[in-house]
Amino acid sequence: MAALALILAFAGYARNERSSACFSEALLVPSSERNGHHFAHLPAGRSIFIRVGQTLDSASVRMGETLTGVVAADIIEDQVLAVPQGTPVSGRVVAVQDAAQFKGKSLLTIELTHMHVYGECIAVATDRFSKAGAYREKSTAEKLRVGASWGAILDGIFGDKAKAFIRKQQVQIPPGDLVDFRLTKPVSVMVD
Repeated sequence: MAALALILAFAGYARNERSSACFSEALLVPSSERNGHHFAHLPAGRSIFIRVGQTLDSASVRMGETLTGVVAADIIEDQVLAVPQGTPVSGRVVAVQDAAQFKGKSLLTIELTHMHVYGECIAVATDRFSKAGAYREKSTAEKLRVGASWGAILDGIFGDKAKAFIRKQQVQIPPGDLVDFRLTKPVSVMVD
């Protein structure tokens, strides 16, 4: 009797844990029907187009920061609506390089980590999307190949314009931009 109570208590604990956090392990079972529910299976390589929900800027965003968005178009698999347009998604910034801080070009790399489909939070593994800026220009003195004193004078005169030019080289992904992610692992989505 005590064993039965322990099993029932654990089953209730597992059910509560599943509903309070993203859960993906059970969704990888390759079956189209489990416990009376139907599942759509999204294969590895499947595109997921999302619209970014906030501005991501290489000058201000930090590695590990969360990004939000929505699925841009219905995802239909085997004639079943697996993921409807407007489904919330989230991801993270995995690399960022600020043009003003690093010699060379700015860079912003993001990945999709979760989809919130039909009330379920599903962990997903996707490829990474990167956007790079133009290479940072040399200083005025380096461009004109003049002595340090003339370069300092010219940088003093044109410094603000040079800083504005560097700001223009930052990478930005504005809200509403369309980004294509591809699944690197298959995912199953409960559709009813």
